[in-house]
Amino acid sequence: MRRLILLLTTHLLTLGVGFGLGVYFLPILTAPDDPPVQKVQAAMEQARYHATLHRDQKGSDALHWADGTLSISSTAVAFTGKIAPRS
Repeated sequence: MRRLILLLTTHLLTLGVGFGLGVYFLPILTAPDDPPVQKVQAAMEQARYHATLHRDQKGSDALHWADGTLSISSTAVAFTGKIAPRS
């Protein structure tokens, strides 16, 4: 009985860790390539709204932060800088 509990515990722990790593890494691995710099710059020049984001803003933590400039127009959203978890 003890062996069964140990096997069940280790297998469930392995499954949980694997699932957690998959949830974390899958969006990073399947993310599309960055757009060309010229396209981002053109979108930023046409933008009506701009915001500057800092890593130490209220609500930011080790996994949820951004550091850069966000620009929004009627047809596009452009961001230059860094966003967690990519560094």
